[in-house]
Amino acid sequence: MQGVGWCWIMAVPLHAHGDMHERIEALTREISKHPDDAALYLRRGQLHQQHEEFAAAEADYVEAETRKADPAALQLARGQLQLAQGNDASAGVYLDKFLQHEPTHVEARLARAAVRVHLKAFADAVDDFNVVLKVAQKPEPEWFIDRANALAAIQPPRYEEALQGLDDGLARLGAGVVTLVLAAVDLEIKAGRVDQALARLDRVASAAARQESWVLRRGDVLAQAGRGTAAKQAYEHVLELIAALPPRQRRTRATMDMEERARQALALLAAPKPGR
Repeated sequence: MQGVGWCWIMAVPLHAHGDMHERIEALTREISKHPDDAALYLRRGQLHQQHEEFAAAEADYVEAETRKADPAALQLARGQLQLAQGNDASAGVYLDKFLQHEPTHVEARLARAAVRVHLKAFADAVDDFNVVLKVAQKPEPEWFIDRANALAAIQPPRYEEALQGLDDGLARLGAGVVTLVLAAVDLEIKAGRVDQALARLDRVASAAARQESWVLRRGDVLAQAGRGTAAKQAYEHVLELIAALPPRQRRTRATMDMEERARQALALLAAPKPGR
């Protein structure tokens, strides 16, 4: 599901298409045995929704409603279905009703946060993320990142609060969560705080068993900031680190890609600038 410039991750499990069809077929057999079981229609509708068979999902929800399915469960399912189809206003109505009864429901809060981002109600989305991160026992790194992006999208941007939220995520999930570190670096740069971004990279690199990727990112930050000499030193250091690796590690695809990127960046820095 696409947000405003970033990807929103819903707390809905994904399955291979083959497995999904098998599960749908199994539920269809169960429904044939128990045609008045509303919960079975609801479950099959959710599977259809995950498989992006939206008309089939809505048909199952209608059947579930006819058979007196739990109203709250239907509100959540239909809210998610409307969201999946891009009908944000309608999704919000269903999710608002559901959350009136279950205000700390993580999945519903995430869905409504996505709706609010799509509608550019970023401060309201932050409120939903705050609840999720308060009540979730095992929060996903993406939820901290999504909240930070929402804070940065508010006008004027709330960069300090966004960065503090990412640091809270690192404290809670571990300082080595790469996605959180990179999100914080990117946000520091967006806020115009290049030195702080570099300091974050240096701290992570100093604690990492393999430093090449972090030093490469350092070079990229320096190059983007127009600090060509320091960027050149960083890229050269990447090549030195790679050269010192055992042969097997040097020949991995990831390492060869980093080496190629560093060499290309050095060539770009050495190329004559237009007008000179």
